[in-house]
Amino acid sequence: MNIIELIVLSFSLSMDSFATSLCKGIEFNNNLYKSSIITSIWFSIFQTIMPILGYYLGNIISMKLFSVAYYISFFILSFLGISMIREKDDVVQLNDSLGFKIMFLLSVSISMDAFSVGISYALLNLNIILSSILNFSITFITTYIGCILGSKIGSKYSSISKTIGGIILISLGIKILLTHIL
Repeated sequence: MNIIELIVLSFSLSMDSFATSLCKGIEFNNNLYKSSIITSIWFSIFQTIMPILGYYLGNIISMKLFSVAYYISFFILSFLGISMIREKDDVVQLNDSLGFKIMFLLSVSISMDAFSVGISYALLNLNIILSSILNFSITFITTYIGCILGSKIGSKYSSISKTIGGIILISLGIKILLTHIL
């Protein structure tokens, strides 16, 4: 794979992070830029770590055992999406949390397909260092932009934005599930 193909692959891997960051950005009321940077760091780290894990551990971990993780991703993203749709007031905001538990679950959920890509990297004998740098950089940029855009959309269209954001999260969960079932 040449560098252009690696950039395109990194960009496509970052799309789940981008879509999820749009949803998180809808909920950011205070410290928009700080919250966007924190979210970008979380998502970028996991979009970088998962291919590395796939690269080095892919032959050790049975894919049948690991495939259970896609069901977990589906349930987590669906739960967060349903919670976002059902929120009636701004007092309790699930997605506004930048706490360890929420960020860890979201980051793992949206980076499961990156693990499989890491296995492909190993089979193709790709440069994992260059791939990792590209994954981190591109995911950071797309996630940051997603958070900012989500905030702008959310502030203008708060009620419908939460519903759309919830639908996006549920759709991501369904996409992850169907991609690995079919």
